Amino acid sequence: METNEGRRFNAPNDFVCANDGALLFSEPVRGDASLGERRVFAQVEPGVPDGFRVDRSGWIWTRSEDGVQVYSAEGHRLGLIPTPQLCSNGCFGPGEERLFVTSKQHLYALDLAGG
Repeated sequence: METNEGRRFNAPNDFVCANDGALLFSEPVRGDASLGERRVFAQVEPGVPDGFRVDRSGWIWTRSEDGVQVYSAEGHRLGLIPTPQLCSNGCFGPGEERLFVTSKQHLYALDLAGG
């Protein structure tokens, strides 16, 4: 997917698919498909966030320099799962009991059971 309603995305990370199949955009889209005013949803530090996943609770999971960061649907940081290496991308396993993230040389399975 490169466009929405005929408008090109700035980068492939401009959107994320929620578990219910909805598309969430990093740039707000108005009813006429024009882009709305930008706002900071959450400040991810250190580094630059890489990839987003939304779980069935509406929590947002992203990778940063120090690990996997978790945010509420309102943009409040809920926690951090440190990783031994810089990771990117990610996907949930069955039942959202694990989050799989990749580094240059490894695939990590982070246990989330109970969370």
